[in-house]
Amino acid sequence: ENSLNKKPLANTTASKSSNVGTYPITISGGESDKYNFIYISGELGISPAELTVSVMDVNIDQGETIPDFVFGYQGFKNGDNENDLDKKPVASTSANLDSPPGTYPITLSGGESFNYSFKYESGLLTIGETKKIDLTVSASDATSTYGDEIPTLSFSYQGFVNGDDENSLNKKPLANTTASKSS
Repeated sequence: ENSLNKKPLANTTASKSSNVGTYPITISGGESDKYNFIYISGELGISPAELTVSVMDVNIDQGETIPDFVFGYQGFKNGDNENDLDKKPVASTSANLDSPPGTYPITLSGGESFNYSFKYESGLLTIGETKKIDLTVSASDATSTYGDEIPTLSFSYQGFVNGDDENSLNKKPLANTTASKSS
């Protein structure tokens, strides 16, 4: 190496921001009074960077709607973010509105990118005991004439959630009055 007038240099077309793939390595520029140079090219392989995707744990009460999951990303390169992925990961859980209290895994899958491999870190969805919601039952006003039968009494509900209605109740309320036909 010391007997060379000028050392050869290796170059590649790849850079820090090059996509995953194979790039040529070329050699040139060597000079010597004693040697002829025969250059044999090589290859530089760029492999995908590992991207860790996590999902935040969620705590809800039984009967509450499962919220959108929040993702975290570690390992983006060259200023990339989740919008640069070919396909964003999705989160799923086996829990739903009717699931009993307990802990359910939140799993991740489906991310796709030419420049990244995916490592997923699951989260947990914890469903707490049923939180009772106030349901207002209002009696409808009614009138009757002295000596007539008391009319059928009715009422209305306010406060059902998640598509529930009176058929969702374990036991339906009844409307009563102290008045009678002889009142």
